[in-house]
Amino acid sequence: MQPEVVQIGPYVVSKIVFEAFALLTSVVIGGLITYLTTRTIENRKWAEHKRDKRQEQRREALAQALEWIPPIHIALTKAQLKVSRFHKKEISRNELIRQWPNLLSELAKKDLPMRLSVLLPRTVNQRVDQILEQLQNLQSFALHSSDTVKPNKDEWIATFNVFVDRNSALQENLNALRRELTSEYERTFE
Repeated sequence: MQPEVVQIGPYVVSKIVFEAFALLTSVVIGGLITYLTTRTIENRKWAEHKRDKRQEQRREALAQALEWIPPIHIALTKAQLKVSRFHKKEISRNELIRQWPNLLSELAKKDLPMRLSVLLPRTVNQRVDQILEQLQNLQSFALHSSDTVKPNKDEWIATFNVFVDRNSALQENLNALRRELTSEYERTFE
């Protein structure tokens, strides 16, 4: 009895060899498909995990940055009260300087680690720098305006109103910072 054969083009191959080769090829191709599918799924999971981890860290950075808002707000309120007392001559120039809120040291207590601060939008650090500069300018304005203001009530009110306007601009900058941080924080959940 002759073994069964299969002719493939000019080649004649034993049917058993052909079936074994076909089975082996199917197993190899199935294994390759399984490997590639598993690898693709694992790569997607890893990419998702990285993205989620980054979002989590970004969320943490933004949450910590939002903690800057209360000390800044308190510093602005204290500054306005101190300037009011200073212009009413209730406290001296030296007392105003001594009692002026030290916002830098308050913010330093809430400083972000570098690994998180790099995740903040650039505009946040720029806005915080503007706020600090505006607060410093407020102190300078308060001190220098007292040299030019005479004890006249109308001039005092006008000077204090300029101070209040500058403080309002600073408050608006602070509110913009809060809105930006809040918006960025909420976007981390999308």
